[in-house]
Amino acid sequence: CCPFGTRCQDHGEDYNTQTDCIAEEKVVQSGLQICKLGPPLPPDTTLPSCLVLGDSISIGYTPFLKEQLSAVCQVQHSPWDVRDGGACDTAYGLQCLRSFLTSPSGAPLHPDLIVFNFGMHDGPSSNETVPGQNGNASVYLPQLSKITAELQRTGARLLFVLTTPFLCSAQKDAV
Repeated sequence: CCPFGTRCQDHGEDYNTQTDCIAEEKVVQSGLQICKLGPPLPPDTTLPSCLVLGDSISIGYTPFLKEQLSAVCQVQHSPWDVRDGGACDTAYGLQCLRSFLTSPSGAPLHPDLIVFNFGMHDGPSSNETVPGQNGNASVYLPQLSKITAELQRTGARLLFVLTTPFLCSAQKDAV
């Protein structure tokens, strides 16, 4: 949740990552990002498949979901590369959804269940936006609706996970 004019610098790995906000002399807003691919593991032939798709919150709950459902279904996260926030904001999620539903070999994924969430990278509306990392809250619902419609076309059962918004400060977030 670094303010405009700073950049996030991560230290540590996986769930022990700490982010520092570092002042930038010049702020550069990038355009579209390269899309990351879905999970590389082949589908289990004996269990249904569950694909967890979403932002950094989903990265946090996926290991617990995988452990709790290990006897019921195969759980994998998409995108597979989760070092920088997973599917991040809804704009990136919408841009890259087809890639998230594709294995690194290029084969389309056909999960039985898709558990998905977006939102932590889409606001609060007073925060500045950075394409692919922090989206604008005003486009959250339309983009989430498009993502949901695309996921419905896969034929998988869908489960949308609600998350509590992370607020930077009462003053900045008008709380």
